Formats: sequence, C-alpha cells, structure tokens
Amino acid sequence: MTTSSIEVADLQKSYVRRGGDPVHAVRGLSFSVQPGTIFGLLGPNGAGKTTTLKILTTLLRPTGGSARVGGFDVVREPLRVRERISVVIQESAAELFLNVRDNL
Repeated sequence: MTTSSIEVADLQKSYVRRGGDPVHAVRGLSFSVQPGTIFGLLGPNGAGKTTTLKILTTLLRPTGGSARVGGFDVVREPLRVRERISVVIQESAAELFLNVRDNL
C-alpha cells in the first residue's frame, strides 16, 4: 500500500466580502496524486487552481476540508510540508541583489 504524495479531501476556501455574501474560491475539491506520477491541475480562470496551489504550499489556510503533502497536514504541519516541496511560481521570485545559491 503506497501513500499518496498529495491527498486533498473536500477542500474549501471562501473569502468574506464586507457587507456581502462569501465568495467560494474552492468548493469541495477532492483528489490524490500517487508518487511518481505527473499531475496537471486544469481549469478556466477563476476555477480555484491558484488558490488550491497556495493551500498545498502552505501560503493560504483552507476554510474547510483537508490537504496533505508528503503525508503531512498543510495546516497542522506546515514546516514539515515546506521541507519537502519546491515551488516555481509564474511571477519572478528571484531577489536581484542575491546570488543564485542564496535565492535557492
């Protein structure tokens, strides 16, 4: 029996608008990714892809459900998750005044 590299169960993220109804960025998302597989998260603009990735990389807390990366819960064990992942984002994240090693 192998453990999933990523396990997402009923993941939810809502934002509360001042004086308005909540905006549901992610609603009830569930999936798992087995070790050694290539996985793509596809969907139209506003589907919650970036929000899901921010939750999986511990940059954002979910409002419901659960997510585990490498067997560690992204809410209860964020440092353990971060020790095991690397993320390359679309926007430039390099600090121009640091060398390559320090940026990594």
